[in-house]
Amino acid sequence: MFAIHDKHGLKLRGTLELINKHKKPAPIRLNRTKAFWDETEPRGTVVAFTQQPSNTPRYLKADELYKRALKLRVNEPVVHAHQVMSTQVYTVSPEDWLSDAWRWLQLYDIKQLPVVQKGVGIVSMLSRRDIEKHIFDDHWDVEELATKRVGSIMSDEVITTEPVSSVRRIARVMVDHNQHAMPVIDNGKLAGILTRGDILRVLSEEPKLNLWA
Repeated sequence: MFAIHDKHGLKLRGTLELINKHKKPAPIRLNRTKAFWDETEPRGTVVAFTQQPSNTPRYLKADELYKRALKLRVNEPVVHAHQVMSTQVYTVSPEDWLSDAWRWLQLYDIKQLPVVQKGVGIVSMLSRRDIEKHIFDDHWDVEELATKRVGSIMSDEVITTEPVSSVRRIARVMVDHNQHAMPVIDNGKLAGILTRGDILRVLSEEPKLNLWA
């Protein structure tokens, strides 16, 4: 399950197909061969946040229900977001200065910062690339960054997912909408983040896990 958030909070919640109906996928820039996320879907339905371990009973039960819904074998492994996401997430608010956000991106060696607004929740994403675009294209220097807020350049919307969402479908959304990281929301709160690097790690380290389910 996925959701779209904007500056007012939760805007839409639904399946990958519903998200694509509401938010037009980004144009494909390069020709590519068929990837694992293109397989036919089985029919059927700066703050750090710490989430419960992925083997908690609540998640295990949800995993089992997910398999039953897609008519998968009980012993067939499926990779879900909660199994590979990073649970320590650094965030910024729309009111933070871009110079501070730029410093935190470099200090913590990260490429994405979820934008969280007090009383609303996640409202956007700010990436290293967003700031670099203004540095190189608009010739902003550190002094210029210190005069502008995160909210002035952050994206209008961000797509999020839930802990029990298959990595394959998450990868599909990230590619379709050119989103380099996927915030994971659990019970309305930011629980973790899944990056393209995390997905590549799954492919390289855990080849026996089923990414096509």
